[in-house]
Amino acid sequence: MRSVILLTVAIWTAYVAGQGNCWYDATPCYGRPNGGCIWYCEVENVGKTGRSKGYCYELKDQPGHYGEEAKRDANRRQLAESTTKEQAELAAMRHELNAMRSAALTVQDVGPSTLATLVGGKFAKEAAALTAATDAAKKSDSGDTSSQSASQCSLARQDTSSGKFYYCKQDEPGIIVSQQHTQSALSSDSSSDEGEYDSIIASRINRTKNRRLQYKVVGPARKLGRWVGDKKVSREMLEEWEDLAISDSDFDSDGSLTGAGNPYLHALTIGYWSLSRELYNPVKSHTAATYLPDANTWEHVCQEILTKVPFSALLGICGAGLQRMKKADPKLAETLQRYRDRSAKRPCIYIIEFADEDGVGPKVGELRSMVSMATAYAWPDDDDSDAHDLAIRIDSVEGRLSSLKQKDIRSNGTSRQYLSDGAKDNSRKRFKVMLAAVLKRLDALNLSDSAKCPFLLNDAGYTNNGVYRIEDQHLRHISSNDLMNLFEAISIAELGGRYRMYGEVVFLCYSKEEASLGEIVFSLLAESYVESGRGFNGKPAGENMGSRRSSTNDGPHDHNCRPHIRYPCLGRSQSARRRI
Repeated sequence: MRSVILLTVAIWTAYVAGQGNCWYDATPCYGRPNGGCIWYCEVENVGKTGRSKGYCYELKDQPGHYGEEAKRDANRRQLAESTTKEQAELAAMRHELNAMRSAALTVQDVGPSTLATLVGGKFAKEAAALTAATDAAKKSDSGDTSSQSASQCSLARQDTSSGKFYYCKQDEPGIIVSQQHTQSALSSDSSSDEGEYDSIIASRINRTKNRRLQYKVVGPARKLGRWVGDKKVSREMLEEWEDLAISDSDFDSDGSLTGAGNPYLHALTIGYWSLSRELYNPVKSHTAATYLPDANTWEHVCQEILTKVPFSALLGICGAGLQRMKKADPKLAETLQRYRDRSAKRPCIYIIEFADEDGVGPKVGELRSMVSMATAYAWPDDDDSDAHDLAIRIDSVEGRLSSLKQKDIRSNGTSRQYLSDGAKDNSRKRFKVMLAAVLKRLDALNLSDSAKCPFLLNDAGYTNNGVYRIEDQHLRHISSNDLMNLFEAISIAELGGRYRMYGEVVFLCYSKEEASLGEIVFSLLAESYVESGRGFNGKPAGENMGSRRSSTNDGPHDHNCRPHIRYPCLGRSQSARRRI
């Protein structure tokens, strides 16, 4: 009997020991109430790991134990109150930083006194360091500033856990603020495991030509706890960060991005939160997105979509073209190839662009000529033999004329290989809108015929098999966009095939909602609608998605899509949750 009791006690002791590390909630450590003791788990504080750490302790009804336990209770309460105070101070700091971001302050707007006020006066020493660095940079304006500013900026990048302030004049003009809060209020031992580590950075770059907003995160990811304004961020989400920066030499060196005239490019250079707000009303105008309840919900959904796409790809889509950006960025090329490989039999969003093998589109004069040939193809003069011959050459591309008779492609007939027939001649209606929009856009640019066009004609769409859609259907002009195929056929027939259609998978869908909303987002960013003068798409995105309805979340949708940028400092948190 005694051995049984001892064995029971040993098992119970092992069980309680296993319950000793309680995480997240103040969950009772279940004991033996009838045995005269109850075990409790109490949250002490938030540790460096970002996890709520608790300990189990014993309350006994014997008088001799109350004094010691009451003392431990008092110590725990004092520590909890101290932690709560520190957390309140951190929340105030976050609020001030968000206010600074919302005000879009630049280095000219923020002096050392204002900066010290913004961070609660606790960083006067760091603010003084910022002032000194700023003054040094200004004093050396007349001389060689590259060495000093470059070293400061390099140090700011390399020593990200120092909590220092840097004014990077050469390649990061603006303000960089980093806050580093440790557990010093709780313990003088900086290596203690208790307390909270919080690291925040806001980087506001002057909005001049060849400058844009950058975001960085300082502090080793392994030490990061909660992120700005989001209490649900786990440590796993903070393991990997990517800098959005593109150096001045790479960013819009010839004005091609801004020259494209994309209405969303400016919002993109400000940040994803700004871009999501800019997209809200255009997205809501689509039938497939009417269910979105409010702008706040949309911002989280949109940011989750955007963070799964390389930033350089978004710049290309909104700017001079994805193909050109791909040629200049080998890392992007590798990423897009990986997307394509993974898109076989998987729901995804693709973009197809009309360009040469270097990712450059037709010159302005060439594009005007192609518009004229397309007009003659669609609405030929019955007495114009040249237009008649042109239609035959275009429809003969890839041997397609075999199904048509010559009399059918004359003006009195309606048959065209790349235009629909009959009373519901929707292709011609869409094409008429597109041609007028292209000419209007070219006229607004006021460029010479020899100048290269600062944008690419494109199409964005959804498919449940990216490889087959791009490499088979679109390549062979089967079940494809007729207007897009017509331009490629004109290039083959009249320009020696100099310009062709190049497709890339840009987004792997995680859910059915991401499929429909993703097609809408990328159709808008690429301006792929015919009304824009840049696109071939004549139908609203998000509607013609039969394959989406047959897919399930547990099937072909990609559950491993990893956000490329995690919670960038935009004044609001991202909501991306997936990793590779």
